Amino acid sequence: MNLLVLLTPLGLLAMAALAVPLLIHLFSRSRGRRVLVGNIALYRQARRQRVTEPRLVQWLLLALRLALLALAALLLAGLARQGLETLPGDTLYVTPDWAARAGDDGAFVTQAEESLAAADQAFWLAPGYPTFTDATLSPNASAGTDSWTGLAERLATVRHEGQVTVLAVGDAAAFAARAPALPREVRWLLSEPGPAAPLPSIEVTLVTTPQRHGDAAVIGAALQAAAHHRALDIAVRTATQDRWQAIPGGSTGQEPGHRIRALVWLADGDLPDAAAMDIVLGDSPRPGARRTPAVLPDYPGARFLAAPAAPGNGRVTWRDDAGAALLVRDANGDQRRYRYLDRLGVDPDGLAGQASFPDALLRLLLGETAWSAATAHAAADPSFAVARPGAAGALPHRPLAPWLALAMALLFGLERWLSERPRRGAAR
Repeated sequence: MNLLVLLTPLGLLAMAALAVPLLIHLFSRSRGRRVLVGNIALYRQARRQRVTEPRLVQWLLLALRLALLALAALLLAGLARQGLETLPGDTLYVTPDWAARAGDDGAFVTQAEESLAAADQAFWLAPGYPTFTDATLSPNASAGTDSWTGLAERLATVRHEGQVTVLAVGDAAAFAARAPALPREVRWLLSEPGPAAPLPSIEVTLVTTPQRHGDAAVIGAALQAAAHHRALDIAVRTATQDRWQAIPGGSTGQEPGHRIRALVWLADGDLPDAAAMDIVLGDSPRPGARRTPAVLPDYPGARFLAAPAAPGNGRVTWRDDAGAALLVRDANGDQRRYRYLDRLGVDPDGLAGQASFPDALLRLLLGETAWSAATAHAAADPSFAVARPGAAGALPHRPLAPWLALAMALLFGLERWLSERPRRGAAR
């Protein structure tokens, strides 16, 4: 059943108006009018009608007026139903990735049949959430999408009364690097990941200043989260602006093509000429600059604030909602050089404060080709990114104002008809 909530509880103070018709009814009972009659028989004949019927009508009118005032108070208090929809019992969701991997695999089909038998209803975790009936019939949705996005949207709009179970593949590509806040706990049933591709290692040199140690710690934590989730070898070294070139590179035991060297520049000045690096990434803190909303590319749920700037001669890679430049890639041969036109670091509303930032940062460091190889079939870590429930969230509400207004109109019409109708036996 849907739970009823009050969006503006102070509106219930209007219930004090219920005392008005009660007081009027009580004080009007003693009113009377002396009437002279010529024959007592006339009085006895009309007594039953004069006492019984008007008294019943008056009590009914009182109840209608009290109900009208009570509905008005609930209207002011914002009476609403929790959730745009309610699903009773246990619910199963199946991702398109899982169906694409299933094929004729008997283990997948058995898992689907057992999960479907235990659930009261089943849906595809795809746009429109169509009903799931057969593992071999996939909805019109592309595989390889973030499983969190559709599930978070569904749980945020629909109230589930029973257990929620999700059938998904165990590939890390299906999950963001950090579990987002879900409105409730979810039971995950993960299949075995596909065959893993050779993964490159990453050597990151993080250059910072004493004033930006906090920002460096945020970047380092994001890299550790991405390494843990994607099962990659990421070595992070921190250095000051005057000593970073003296840090020797570590040996990974891999061929050069399987090792990526990255420089993250959080120091002063322009990006340095670091020829030994495969990628150079820096930012441009501008305190007091006007910030605008933006969405992280390929992560539609990651909205943040940033201060765009002129891109210069670079090629714009990310833009804010208004189309202004946020991330620029400068041409420098085979080396990838990126400039983020705002600050990277401690800021809950900024880019680094988003749950998808570790994945986005790793994607920049690896490049699209290596990123696809690294995430295509890497095993998801259930203890880190899947099985950890997010913080509780509030469901949206469906206001009941239109129904309350309709009920008030009907009651008002009935009250007017009762109070103004001609009484039986009254003079015409």
